[in-house]
Amino acid sequence: MSIDIYFVGTAGGRVSTFKYIRKSGGFIIKAKNTTAHIDPGPGAFLNILSLGFKPWDMDMFLLSHIHLDHSSDINAMIESAKVGSKETNKPIAIGAPEDAFVGSTKVILDFILKKVDKHFIFKESISYTWKDINIDILKKHTHHGAITYGIVFNQKIAYHPCAKFEPSIVEHYPKHIDTLILNTTFYRSRPNIDHLCKDDVIEILNIVKPKTAIITHFASDMLEAGPENVAKEIEDKTNVKTIAAYDGAKIVV
Repeated sequence: MSIDIYFVGTAGGRVSTFKYIRKSGGFIIKAKNTTAHIDPGPGAFLNILSLGFKPWDMDMFLLSHIHLDHSSDINAMIESAKVGSKETNKPIAIGAPEDAFVGSTKVILDFILKKVDKHFIFKESISYTWKDINIDILKKHTHHGAITYGIVFNQKIAYHPCAKFEPSIVEHYPKHIDTLILNTTFYRSRPNIDHLCKDDVIEILNIVKPKTAIITHFASDMLEAGPENVAKEIEDKTNVKTIAAYDGAKIVV
């Protein structure tokens, strides 16, 4: 079964996201009759329209972690999804780490959560299924205090979200998977910031050896270097086909 990936936006980091240098809003995957929106950050509510989607087309929303550039539109997306699907009473699910649901860090409002038909609290090595999409939750990542997990979709697509590069974490990603999406925020290493850079991605690809890699979530220095140029650098050093996502890109896996 093929899966379509739609990149709502490819901005990463405060400058490129909040100065609107590139669109934001995460990405959408569509598998058979099920559509999931992953990390609906700033602008997701509007940016999906240019891809031909409406909020009520979504069957599931997922957050890799609670940071605003990944979660800011989650409540609006769920509310509008339920309003737009009133006639069909379409069931909707949400999955996220525990800190998205409880405590002072929660980003999903209580009255919004009550509208959701099913919610999954991510835990390491647990799998969840909603309609045509199965998700496997990997080992917890290190990312500035936010509970963050890698996710595998239908054993075909793995997602390495924002996180520090840790070989012991990457070892849990399935080897030779069809596609690995990596939030590649920086071109050059920034040791005190828990985000991947180009050299981290090269190391990850040499460990996981996916058939195809997709880089996204770019900060300003990645945009200055040119994501397509960086993708070629990565491909030349890993022999893994590497694609630089762009706003509105559709990739079929």
